[in-house]
Amino acid sequence: MISSRTAKLKEKGYSDGLNCIMQYQDSICKNTERYNAEVYAGNDCIPITSSSTNLSMIDCVKLLESNK
Repeated sequence: MISSRTAKLKEKGYSDGLNCIMQYQDSICKNTERYNAEVYAGNDCIPITSSSTNLSMIDCVKLLESNK
């Protein structure tokens, strides 16, 4: 079964099988367009609704920054 992230990457023309978030040191992932495609494909697959979280955008950014 193909994940939604993988399907979204294939829609954008990438079928290399890399996860550029985890394998960012790979030369293919150093291409900004490829890396951004990975980020956007992952973000598109995260269900965010007003009822799913009570965090503000600022809170979410702080959490993302602390997880680097």
